[in-house]
Amino acid sequence: MEKNKKTNRIYCAKCKKVTAHDILCHEMKTYTPSNTPEMKIDFAHGEWEILRCRGCDEVSFREIWKTSEDPYPSVKLYPDRGENIHPKKIYRNAPRRLRRIYREVIKCYNNEISILCAAGLRALIEGICKDKKIKAGPVEITKKFGEKEIKQRSNLEGKIEGMVEKNHLTRKHGDILHNIRFLGNESLHDLEEPINDELKLAIEIVEHTLDNLYEIPGKGEELHAWRSQ
Repeated sequence: MEKNKKTNRIYCAKCKKVTAHDILCHEMKTYTPSNTPEMKIDFAHGEWEILRCRGCDEVSFREIWKTSEDPYPSVKLYPDRGENIHPKKIYRNAPRRLRRIYREVIKCYNNEISILCAAGLRALIEGICKDKKIKAGPVEITKKFGEKEIKQRSNLEGKIEGMVEKNHLTRKHGDILHNIRFLGNESLHDLEEPINDELKLAIEIVEHTLDNLYEIPGKGEELHAWRSQ
């Protein structure tokens, strides 16, 4: 089935802009009660396309649905992309459970599930602390008459301070992670929905944390192994 130029122009994840795409393969099928007895609507029409960007040759997939209840096409691109889609990074050296939480965070962000995304970022920081075996850390407490003292705390605030104390994080990096902790607290306890720009910055900070703690040391070991050979 031939498509016009307008429908061929879609966002390319590799080129980072809208480009012309060729349709390499196209399939379509219409479902009605006559061929699908369990259907509760008059019809559903699906189209599936394998696409190739004319700018970079990247191959991707597009799925299009129209139904009798919603005549406006529903379009889904695989992998997810768009100006507001955050690309998922690949972490080879981070623990599997942290990679799983990270994937869920990105999925929530790309599907505009903001409160769960913020909660997931907080959980990811908790997971990093657990992986580094940080159970508590020194937190400054203000006493009744304004006096201050340092106490060990096992909450997330204390664990972030423990990461700084053990030199896993710099002082500045720890302070930045506290901002993400506040963001997660507001979402979980006050059900306050964070704005998109806040979440995007928080994700980039956590990605930087994963890079520093896992990917860069892992790549350093690989480099050392190559040089030793």
